[in-house]
Amino acid sequence: MASVAGLNGTGGGAAYVAAKHGVVGLTRQMAVVYSSRGVTINAVCPGPILTDLRRHSQAILGPACPT
Repeated sequence: MASVAGLNGTGGGAAYVAAKHGVVGLTRQMAVVYSSRGVTINAVCPGPILTDLRRHSQAILGPACPT
């Protein structure tokens, strides 16, 4: 599971963005390697999703956390 942060560097902190860039890069590399064998490889890159963690992020992570 990648993220839109892996495509354009937004959302989350530096570690999150770096990890999602890694998922996107690995997916692209694996797609190149296995395409000759007829294998299709994709990553799902959703944007922000309103979950309980996101809804209550400031209460959980502190007031400096963006909502």
